[in-house]
Order: sequence, then structure tokens, then C-alpha cells
Amino acid sequence: MRIPNIHEDYVRLFCLHVVPGGEPLYVLVNALLNKPINECFSIVPEHVARYGGKQLIGWIISEWKKVLIEAEFHAVWQNTGGAMIDLTPKSIPVSKILFLPDPSREYTGVSVDNIRKPLRNDKRIKRFCDLWHEHFLELNKGDLANQYGLVVPPPDVAHRLRQIENEVLQLQRELTEIFGEP
Repeated sequence: MRIPNIHEDYVRLFCLHVVPGGEPLYVLVNALLNKPINECFSIVPEHVARYGGKQLIGWIISEWKKVLIEAEFHAVWQNTGGAMIDLTPKSIPVSKILFLPDPSREYTGVSVDNIRKPLRNDKRIKRFCDLWHEHFLELNKGDLANQYGLVVPPPDVAHRLRQIENEVLQLQRELTEIFGEP
């Protein structure tokens, strides 16, 4: 997945779908050392408590060129001078993100599914998006929704998750052959 161009019409339309009236902006990443990957909702409040500023809730916008665009629920730190900084380490380091502030949302301790939109009318892309949604639902069934870090699902859920993941990998291979790397 890559950082989309903020000036592309389809990016701006997607952002308006996610946050009506929302304005995306690029935010520099200054990932804190020795912090867990993708754990913004623990990292940012801890940083605010120590250094001031505030937590801003919103979405990271990314895309798989020609395949899909995606919004991931996220938090960044706004320092006392007003600058926004993404403090959260990523699995693939980046220097900036496209961030869409969402003042209507707050983090309540419950996972929020990504919002995905196919960029073309292709049943494989739609299925890919649907499978990730199903994966989210399975991983958040019942008490699983309240688990953090390494979640250990019951055997029936683990089995279904493996099935979903296998189909996702197969579709990703097919889509990569046609459209290039995510």
C-alpha cells in the first residue's frame, strides 16, 4: 500500500465519503523507538500525558494503485505548537502519511474496521475487500473484541481466519500479477 496523491479527485471523494467535509493532509512520521507497531491508541495518549499537546483521531488513507483505496482508524499527536506528528511505528517505515482528521469519532477501546473501496469494477477486488471485512468480524466476535496484542481465537474462529487468509493471499497474488505490488 502506498500514500495516495492528495490532489487526485478519487482520493478527495473517498475522503469525503469517510468524513463528510473532511480535509486530508500529509503528516510527518517521527516513530518513537521501542514502541509497538501500529499501537497509536496507547502511544499517543501516553505521549500527551508526558509532553502535552493532544491526540487527534482520524484515518490513515492509503491505496493499492489501480486496485483499492483504504482508510485505517488512527491517532496522531498534535504538539503544543499545533504541528501534527505521527508517532506510531509502522511495519513498513514511511516518512509521511495521508491523514484525514475525524472530529466526530473517538477511540472507545474497541477495534474499528478499515474502510475499503475498490478502484475498479472487478469481482476479485470486491471479494478481496469483503474478505478483509469478514476477517475483522471474525477477529472481533464476542470477547475477542476486548482482547489486545496477540489475540488467541477459539479453534472454530481460528480455522475460519486461516481460510480467509488463504483466500486473501491467493487473490493478492492474482491482483499483483495484473496490477503490480500493493
